[in-house]
Amino acid sequence: MTTITPFLMFEGRAQQAMDLYQACFTDFTVIQCDRYPDDHSQLKGQIHFAIINIHGQQLALIDSPVKHAFQFTPSISLMVEFQESQPLKKAYEQLAHQGEILMPLDQYDFAQQYAWINDPFGVSWQLKMV
Repeated sequence: MTTITPFLMFEGRAQQAMDLYQACFTDFTVIQCDRYPDDHSQLKGQIHFAIINIHGQQLALIDSPVKHAFQFTPSISLMVEFQESQPLKKAYEQLAHQGEILMPLDQYDFAQQYAWINDPFGVSWQLKMV
């Protein structure tokens, strides 16, 4: 079966991102987490490749061994649709802490509750009540 998995490339902060996402979402699972070996001195212990699952959506994460001149951009975001208000508010507060609020949690013409945030790592999230 062919699949599409969003792939998030960090520079040494993939574990911190996974910890944040686990705190934000009740349905979070680490499916795979491989770390750089001890003989890889610069990245020792950091994430070589991980697959996580958040509410049924798999995401791949790595800590890049190569420094790059680009970061995440809000032109691509992860949209999470919630059935209940409290989990949405929890995710909003935790993702927004030390992040950037692009649209604050509020009622909009297109949603009863909606927010758009860049988390502290620059990953863009849209949170919506359905």
